[in-house]
Amino acid sequence: MKKIAVLLFILSFTSYGQISKSTKMGQTTLEELQMKFYDKDSSAVAVVLYDQANLYTYDNNLNGFRTDYYFRIKILKNEGLDKATIRIPFFNNSHQNQEIKNISATTYNIENGSITKKHVSKNNINTIQLNTNRKEINFAFPNVKIGSVIEYSYSKLNPFLLEVSDWYFQGDIPKIKSEYHSSIVGNFQYNAKLNGYFKLSKNNPSVHKRCVTFTGDGYSKLTGDCNVLDFGMTNIPAFKREKHLTSRENYISKISFQLESIYYSNGKKDQFTNTWKGTDRKLKSGVFFGSEIKKLSFFKKNIPEDILNTQEDLSKAKNIYYYLQNHFTDNRNGYSFQKINTKKAFDEKSGTVADINMSLYNALKAAKLEAFIVLASTRQNGEPTKLYPVINDFNYLLVKTTINGKEYFLDASKKYLSFGITPFATLNGEARVMDFKKGSYWQHIVPSIKTSTNTLINVKIEDNGNTNIRARIVKKGYDALVLKSKLNATSKKEYVDTYESEHDFTINDYKEKGAENKEALISQTFDISKNNLDTASDRLYLNVFFYDKITSNPFKLESRFYPVNFGYKIKNSFRANISLPESFVVASLPESKAFTLPNNGGNFLFNCKKISNKIIIVFKYQLHKVEYTNEEYFALKEFFNQIIKSQSTLITLERKQI
Repeated sequence: MKKIAVLLFILSFTSYGQISKSTKMGQTTLEELQMKFYDKDSSAVAVVLYDQANLYTYDNNLNGFRTDYYFRIKILKNEGLDKATIRIPFFNNSHQNQEIKNISATTYNIENGSITKKHVSKNNINTIQLNTNRKEINFAFPNVKIGSVIEYSYSKLNPFLLEVSDWYFQGDIPKIKSEYHSSIVGNFQYNAKLNGYFKLSKNNPSVHKRCVTFTGDGYSKLTGDCNVLDFGMTNIPAFKREKHLTSRENYISKISFQLESIYYSNGKKDQFTNTWKGTDRKLKSGVFFGSEIKKLSFFKKNIPEDILNTQEDLSKAKNIYYYLQNHFTDNRNGYSFQKINTKKAFDEKSGTVADINMSLYNALKAAKLEAFIVLASTRQNGEPTKLYPVINDFNYLLVKTTINGKEYFLDASKKYLSFGITPFATLNGEARVMDFKKGSYWQHIVPSIKTSTNTLINVKIEDNGNTNIRARIVKKGYDALVLKSKLNATSKKEYVDTYESEHDFTINDYKEKGAENKEALISQTFDISKNNLDTASDRLYLNVFFYDKITSNPFKLESRFYPVNFGYKIKNSFRANISLPESFVVASLPESKAFTLPNNGGNFLFNCKKISNKIIIVFKYQLHKVEYTNEEYFALKEFFNQIIKSQSTLITLERKQI
């Protein structure tokens, strides 16, 4: 991270010089038009030849910035044609607006050996209202085909000093060259944060002397200095999304800004970032949580007395948790630290996640149990900034309690969550635990219930080839949560019918236990029948992996530049006991194998052997870590390849010859 800390006290000013750094239209070359593919990524559907952002102050306006944008893109395949539709969102309401100006866009092609140009007409540039606060300008390039180069530029005028737009050096297609320039007058102090795994090819910060002119006393013209950033990257690969990613914003290469402070000519200073000590006080104040963290007496009156008087602390905490979970319904009306109303939510039996979990916090405190508010950021929202507090980085509120030395993170807003498990979306690294007495601190959200799936299958094969299977599956933790959510979203009959159609067998009997939210585990029992006999060859082909079978490797990239994050540790065990009929003999068995991940990352075992008139299959795998680095990616990819191969193999039986 590079912190901008050049100060200058000014009143009004005019910028010059920085405008000249904005790239002009008309840069497309014959060589670019003749390009057939991108040599560093032959799979690329399009490639950014060059893009640039240039930010500077404008029009004697102390309260805003202008950013000139330029993009030049080569279309390489049919799948890249959607890059010819441009959408530019911007903030716009009745109070203050961003403006988009000077849009210019051109399509370049080669026709009869010559470069042709087709401009986007102003009549084909549309503006639509997205919502009450945002609009979008959109347009489509004409005459775009494989081989075209599209080029466009525009300027954004931004009056919001608190919001300097991020610049993405990396996107969903590769880039050959990307640059960012900014010139900011020195009395604005911003924290600039460089994100991602790729190094800058250009990094030339400087102070531009006399970059602005201003009137200091109403009559005299003075000059001032600006802090200049000049960043660049070359040959940036596309950011390709894949499973088990928290948020692309955590890892994509970009630069972002946070306004820290503004100094004025009269010596006044506005501070926009803070320490956590100051932020703790601010959150505790009436502007944010205020009296909402002091509703103990309300909940002491409204929680049933027998629950509050439960003798054993863990039982008491669970009773409070499940009472409030049953009492409330999440109204899904978003999230705000400043609009929490626990009394209203309790009376209406409906509220936001913050309303419900603030109620849980107060109820636990009313029962004389230790409780803390926890500020979290969901996986999709990205990791919160650690270097300094940014309240807007958080979008979820949880509760932490400690009972008999064991810590539990809680969320009473979701109906099927067991005590000690929070939504998968909240498993996003560290959250901020708000201890208003000793000071807040960072802590990983760790589920108090381990996740696992255990499967036991007994198979009996009859002389006519009919196969009878009795399976019992027990799931805990997040495996149980996923299944409970699925079961509660449909009827038992629909679930069984769907399962039969997906697996081409008959379910004769099905039972489940623990689908209700209070259970930390759930079990299923299946009685299944199927005929696996190939009458033409008089052979029987058997695959016992019908439950939770992994059919596709979640990891397909040639290289991955960001870590793999599962959210929690994974454990899966499977055993099958197969009883053979006298009329069949084993023709072939799958090969046993084992695989161990480096750095004690996990292990996998597949063992298949015949003992007397039985075949015993033992299959298990375990991931010992939540997160794996990109250096461990290829081993993890092979780990899942081996699982898929093992679960796909067949046992072959053939009828004895008489």
